Amino acid sequence: MLQPVYSGGALKAGLEKSRKEKESALYEEKRVTNDVLYQADQYYWNKVACEEMVEVAAGFKESVAALVEVVRHRVEEEYTDRNDLLMSEVKLNDAEFRLEQARNEAEVARLSMNSFSGEASDKVVLTDSLVVPLTEVQVYEQTLETAMAHRPELRIAANQVAIQQSAARIANSRYLPKLSVGVDGSYSSPGYDFNSDLDPNYRVYAKLSVPIFEWGKRKNTRRIGKLDVNRALENQSKVADGVRLEVETAYYTYTQAVRQVCLTESSLAKAATSEKLAMDKYKEGTISIVEVLNAQMYHQEAELNHIRSKLRAQLAKSSLERAAGRLGEY
Repeated sequence: MLQPVYSGGALKAGLEKSRKEKESALYEEKRVTNDVLYQADQYYWNKVACEEMVEVAAGFKESVAALVEVVRHRVEEEYTDRNDLLMSEVKLNDAEFRLEQARNEAEVARLSMNSFSGEASDKVVLTDSLVVPLTEVQVYEQTLETAMAHRPELRIAANQVAIQQSAARIANSRYLPKLSVGVDGSYSSPGYDFNSDLDPNYRVYAKLSVPIFEWGKRKNTRRIGKLDVNRALENQSKVADGVRLEVETAYYTYTQAVRQVCLTESSLAKAATSEKLAMDKYKEGTISIVEVLNAQMYHQEAELNHIRSKLRAQLAKSSLERAAGRLGEY
């Protein structure tokens, strides 16, 4: 039996190195989980947006169909030319095509979401809507502080520095004195005090090993250890800079996306009013069918732009939560 008493710090450094490696593995698991949650958010909100675009396409078709009925009545009463009816019917066919296209895109989004989730299609249920008000975001300084405290990439980089420091101590311990004590025994003849019978023999000893000269290997090992630690420190600084840039970019993108939501919401209200006024004026015979069709197109485009802006805002919010290390906490 041999019991080390002092091994140049190798045992303690090895234990600390193992702890940091275990922590890094746990933080790596958290990092992968955050990435998966972010991708799940992208698939989910894209599916929600596609469903709302289907509703917009269906509403556009209903509006054009109502216009066709109005034009048909005016043609029958000889208030307008038949060309107006043909134009409106062409636009109705276009609306039906847009509706089918929206449904196809929604189905593709559903299949993509189900494939990513690994669940059957009947188990994935949409419970949210892009109409849900967007929550207020923290000020930039608080968001950055949260990111620097919770991002697993920063913890992994810090642990890499500690791991390299422990590895350097382990390598340097080979050139330090080592002290150990041991017990050795045997069962043989002659025994203790030269007895002729079989008898156990024991010995207790202490062993001291002191390296004297290693032809410069000790110096080079220390230099390599310092270089590895400095490389890990540089990588830690690089990761921290990348996190700061990511938070700043995500914060700016989210704030701009929220402004775009407000702008498209205002445009949507104006486009809806414009379509209603255009339909009333057409019934009175004061404007042409082209102006009504244009108003309907502007209204649909405003609705689609509003949905796209809300989708960008939701994705930007997810990106900001991921950058701050808060994704999945709320």
